[in-house]
Amino acid sequence: MEWYFSQVKGTMEDDVAEADIISCVEFSEDGDLLATGDKGGRVVIFQRDRQSNSHKCEYSVYSTFQSHEPEFDYLKSLEIEEKINKIRWLKRKNPSHFLLSTNDKTIKLWKISDRKTRKDITLEASRENTKPRQLLRPRKVCTTNRKKKDEISPDNLDFTKKILHSAWHPSENLIAVAAVNNLFFYQSKES
Repeated sequence: MEWYFSQVKGTMEDDVAEADIISCVEFSEDGDLLATGDKGGRVVIFQRDRQSNSHKCEYSVYSTFQSHEPEFDYLKSLEIEEKINKIRWLKRKNPSHFLLSTNDKTIKLWKISDRKTRKDITLEASRENTKPRQLLRPRKVCTTNRKKKDEISPDNLDFTKKILHSAWHPSENLIAVAAVNNLFFYQSKES
């Protein structure tokens, strides 16, 4: 099986805020959604963009929200950080998706509605509007010698960064790999 680099999301800067480091990655059961959690308590959900005439798929930002805030446990005199430790998609029982996110103390359940069928807000469990620290910006991978403005060449990527987390697509040969604040997608040529 032959693999190729298909997409990267994130910044290529060396100066990364601690809160922007990805702490977990998880595909939904059907693979159409991918959720990442970071050390700042933020969840970013990506939705698959199916391209009509090819097997190649790309993901774009679907929604971003603040899941956990830092808190203090007065009984144990302990600070609880907002870092997302784990994300888990629940099996779908209706048109909405349900997502669990957890830090060291709290498990939260999020309902994520389909934008096409609903006219109100996407996330119903949020108590307040929070601004994301920094959105992961999509970049296409340059496959020719001529690089366009928002494309990136695989030769310019820094693969010395520590791989923190990875997730395998549930039904296709597609891997999402998180390295610091970058999300790399690799796809099999046979998909």
